Amino acid sequence: MHNLKNKQAVRSLVAMMAFAVVAACSKQQPEFQMPPVEVGSVEVRPQPLQLALEHAAQLRGVREVEVRARVSGILLKRLY
Repeated sequence: MHNLKNKQAVRSLVAMMAFAVVAACSKQQPEFQMPPVEVGSVEVRPQPLQLALEHAAQLRGVREVEVRARVSGILLKRLY
């Protein structure tokens, strides 16, 4: 009787190993992956751009210079 239990144990062990091998050879389950992230896109095309810079300002030189006429008359233009 002891010999019969050993044979049954060996058969059970062989059957379990066979099931393990079959299970290991079956299709592999895919690994868990995060779903792809949705992103927006914009098509960029070169095009001419008119650039107009206007700044309100008042400029002064580092040194102030007085221009005086040495002759009598009316000064029409300051060209300096």
